[in-house]
Amino acid sequence: MKISKKRSLLAALVIGLPLFAVPPSPAFAAGCYDSGCTGKNPSTMQCDDAWTTTSVQPSGGGPAVELRHSAQCNAVWARSDSRWDFSIQGANSKGGPPVLSYTNGGGPYTLMIGFSYWVRACIRPAAYPQDQSTWTCTNWY
Repeated sequence: MKISKKRSLLAALVIGLPLFAVPPSPAFAAGCYDSGCTGKNPSTMQCDDAWTTTSVQPSGGGPAVELRHSAQCNAVWARSDSRWDFSIQGANSKGGPPVLSYTNGGGPYTLMIGFSYWVRACIRPAAYPQDQSTWTCTNWY
């Protein structure tokens, strides 16, 4: 005996069978999302859709630091190709004191901060690690 399409549909709804496959959202294609990315490596978390939002170069010269953003991960990090110290900083309010900060640690980029924070990228000569006033930073985003 053949079961009609209408009955099959009704039976699927009653017993809870999926009627169609839902493709995963872009947020789940990466290894983390927003605050779940804070403190994680953008490369290993597959946040590879990133672009440079802004960059800054010290007024006296020197290398630039970029503020990188991944929509897929909704997270940001700092990147530079220099031997200078650079960091990503996160604050709870625009211009507020940083509550999170990750430096490059010798690599080409920092760890990430979820974009639910106000963020900025900063750079300073490696010769001045104790002098906090030597940081040159992007605007807060």
